[in-house]
Amino acid sequence: IERGCTKLREWIAKPREGAFGVQPDDAPDSYSSGRLALALLALVKGGAKDEPATVAAYAELRQRRIFDTYSLANAIMALEALYTPGNEVADLRNGVLDRPRKREVAAADLAVLQRWATALQQNIDTRVDAQYLLRFNYTRGDRFDNSVNQYGLLGLRSAHLCGVDIKSTVWEAAANHLLA
Repeated sequence: IERGCTKLREWIAKPREGAFGVQPDDAPDSYSSGRLALALLALVKGGAKDEPATVAAYAELRQRRIFDTYSLANAIMALEALYTPGNEVADLRNGVLDRPRKREVAAADLAVLQRWATALQQNIDTRVDAQYLLRFNYTRGDRFDNSVNQYGLLGLRSAHLCGVDIKSTVWEAAANHLLA
């Protein structure tokens, strides 16, 4: 974990370059932002939450135009990780908690999470009624992918834990798809 975090620290030191660089406005995806978010998620889980490079890279991420399901979900999970109580995983494993706690999120981050969650919920398979079957696509379109579907649901879960209102019909429609 320490070696991995060391490498990630090197990579995020220049978040506008390389694999994490800002993509042009006409790019078909925002994967570089998704990679940056995934690196930040790993760093927070690895104990580097308050390091200057991590804080700076989060500031960069919050400003990005992120629109594909993979990247939005990673960004939402990364931001949620900042607000996860440090002892929560142990408390869940030990039976002290029966579910994750709601996050106490700063108002500015809640606004970012709301924007990202709204965008995420638009990236669906347009061939079906999303009120009944929620199936995520990379972006809005006439297909779905179960792999990216899992990212979409994980992103929505993280947004929900942070206080973003996700309608119960969304969860029901997602369950309908998975059961089908």
